Amino acid sequence: MKEEKDSLDENKTWDLVDEASILKSGKRIIGCKWVYRLKRNADGSRRFKARLVIKGNEQEYGIDFEETFAPVAKFSTIHLLLALAAQFDWEIEQMDAVTAFLNPPLLEEVYMRQPEGFEVTGPNSERLVCRLRKCLYGLKQAPRAWYQEVDAYFTKTLGLTRSKEDSNLYISVKANIIVLLWVDDFLVFSPCKEAIKIMKSQLSAKFKMTDLGPARQFLGIQIERNRQACTIQIHQKPYTESVLKRFGWKPATVSLH
Repeated sequence: MKEEKDSLDENKTWDLVDEASILKSGKRIIGCKWVYRLKRNADGSRRFKARLVIKGNEQEYGIDFEETFAPVAKFSTIHLLLALAAQFDWEIEQMDAVTAFLNPPLLEEVYMRQPEGFEVTGPNSERLVCRLRKCLYGLKQAPRAWYQEVDAYFTKTLGLTRSKEDSNLYISVKANIIVLLWVDDFLVFSPCKEAIKIMKSQLSAKFKMTDLGPARQFLGIQIERNRQACTIQIHQKPYTESVLKRFGWKPATVSLH
């Protein structure tokens, strides 16, 4: 929770303002809550994650938000790129945007209660609330704002071309690079390691990123590569085994290949 709160503060996600003046002006104050997840890595290890989420169900259309749609990549695109990478021996690297939805500025005027466990008061002990300056997880418009931010960076700043068939696929023949976006996950394809290094540097300069190295897991799908045989296998063995265990089956007796 502290790690998440520190990221929010570092990103200047909100300003603290007097609650009484906000209520007096007739503005609504939206609640928030902590959401906890236990995430599994490709090697089977686990890590704990806390995320602060605003209660988007309390938002009102036309007041707190308007447009909300944001596209995601097609699975057929993922399959096609992996097949091409296997055939032509492309490099496949993965990056993850840290607190992705916190990057875009928020255009609407939205007020939120302070996160539980981190409440502070004003100099005269007055109650304070958060005036959001940037998007937050749970906001109905957050996915759209994040996609627009990334799309503008790729197309206008880096000069990549967005595919007409998949709005989350970006290509640059000149830079010898292909980037596939799925919300806050990036898959970077190229036959040239230097091109991938440059793209990683550009992404890290714009957003706070985690470099995950060669792609081994994407959207809960394990990626196993044999470069000598020019093959890539994808499967969901850990997830399948967890489902089997839940219903009393013995995963060891089931072959997934």
